[in-house]
Amino acid sequence: MNSKPTNITLATFNCRSIKRSAEQLKKLSENVDILVLQETWLLPHDLGFVNGLSQHVQFSCIAKSAVDTSTGILKGRPYGGLALMWCKSLFPSVSIIDCTSDRLAAVQIDLGGRHILVMTVYLPFDDGNEDCLADFIACLGSIEAVITDSDIEAIYVLGDFNAHCGTRFGNELLAFCTDYSLVCVDTEVLAPDTFTHINMTAGLIVG
Repeated sequence: MNSKPTNITLATFNCRSIKRSAEQLKKLSENVDILVLQETWLLPHDLGFVNGLSQHVQFSCIAKSAVDTSTGILKGRPYGGLALMWCKSLFPSVSIIDCTSDRLAAVQIDLGGRHILVMTVYLPFDDGNEDCLADFIACLGSIEAVITDSDIEAIYVLGDFNAHCGTRFGNELLAFCTDYSLVCVDTEVLAPDTFTHINMTAGLIVG
C-alpha cells in the first residue's frame, strides 16, 4: 500500500502553448507532485498530447480545450485550455469533478480518510468593459459552485486569475477569498519581491 504524502508540492504555470513548453514541463514535473496549466492552446482533438506528456513523467491528468470546433473553419492560433496533472504513485485515488465552464477544471484527491480539492483556473482578462467584469464574476460563481458542492476540508485554487491588487478584478477576487476563508497566497504568503508573471513583449516583471 502506498504511504500517504505528508507534504505536497503544487505548481501552476501559464504555459502559452503546451507543445512549445513540453521540455520545461518535464523538468518542472520532477520537482512537484501536482502541476496545473493554463493556456495550453490545444484543440479538442489534440488533448491526447497532454496524456502522452503525463505518462512520460509518470503523471495522470485531465485536460480541457477552450476551442469550439463546431463553429466551422478556425482562424488564428488556438486559445485558452487547461490541464491538471498529478503524480499517480502518490495519488492513486483521484476523482474528476464535473466543471461546466471551460475556464476551470478540478479533481478531488483521497489522501486516506482526508480529501483535498485541487482546481486550475484561467479567468478572463479585464479589457475595460462591463461585459468582461460580468464574465469574471460568473467564473467566480462557477468556482463557488464547485466549492459548495464538495464537502472538502482543504481547497487549492491555482491558475491565472488575471486580477491584480487594487483593480476591480482584484477587489472581486479578494472579496471572494474572504467570503470562503481562502488565503490569497500572492498577497498574504509570498515575499513582496516575488514575481508571478513576466511580460516578454513589454519586458515587464509583475508581482
